[in-house]
Amino acid sequence: MLTSHPPKGGGVPLAGWRWDDVPWRASSGATTWADVTCTGTWDGAALTAEIVERRAPRPPYVPRGPLCASPDGDPSLGQEDKRLDLDGDDDVLAVWVSHDPYTVNVLAAPRRGAHVRAAVRRTWAGLLCIEERDLPSPSRLRAVQDDAISLVRADTPLGRITSAVPQPADGVLELHLWIVTDEAIAFARGRWGDAVRLVGFLEPID
Repeated sequence: MLTSHPPKGGGVPLAGWRWDDVPWRASSGATTWADVTCTGTWDGAALTAEIVERRAPRPPYVPRGPLCASPDGDPSLGQEDKRLDLDGDDDVLAVWVSHDPYTVNVLAAPRRGAHVRAAVRRTWAGLLCIEERDLPSPSRLRAVQDDAISLVRADTPLGRITSAVPQPADGVLELHLWIVTDEAIAFARGRWGDAVRLVGFLEPID
């Protein structure tokens, strides 16, 4: 559910839905919404809700922390000083900023840490952490993303693909489906290996 007002959303079709079963619902104009957890039966096309409960509060967002305990560089520099020009460099796997102190963190391809450090230092003299990891390159993740998007309307064991989001610091493309099945896992593993992480909108229960 999106954060506009009234919220706009989409996703799994619901069969036999009754707003009367959701007393904590809210409405604005022609739109009605609520935060709920549904337990029901999935028939491959729609969910028939059998138990509808108020959803527990979302856990707070925890930002990604620094890569190293002792970053090097000028600690007086901050966000207003940050200038990075690393686009198109396949040796740069991921970049993020951590705070307290303000630090630029960079994941570099194996044996390319010195090259990446030199590239960063051309425009950033502040605190810096660099770590080498053996992860898929940005171009590899883009190729996997393009391939996944090409399957959005295809009839595959993945079912409905709702989004394909690169997570470069984890070295995966996060593929969001309505439901993750054993068949979907086998299909993704055979097509993309470990470069894809499947996330289901619905979670099977015993």
